[in-house]
Amino acid sequence: MKIGGRVRAKRKSLGLTQKELAAAANVTPQYISKIESDESLPSVDTLMPLSRTLGGTADYLLTGDKIASLGIRGE
Repeated sequence: MKIGGRVRAKRKSLGLTQKELAAAANVTPQYISKIESDESLPSVDTLMPLSRTLGGTADYLLTGDKIASLGIRGE
């Protein structure tokens, strides 16, 4: 699953509309739609509010990994 699918799944599981998520991330609902359809990637400035609002980490949204690796070797 790509970032758009993870954003959509988390948003829906929280019962948020695209409009509500957009307001929390200070972007337009159209931008959220583009992210969810993988037409656009969120900027760093958008990624942090998205992850906070969705109750996850930026790492999860980007990679799907629930726990970030600790070091360069994954230690």
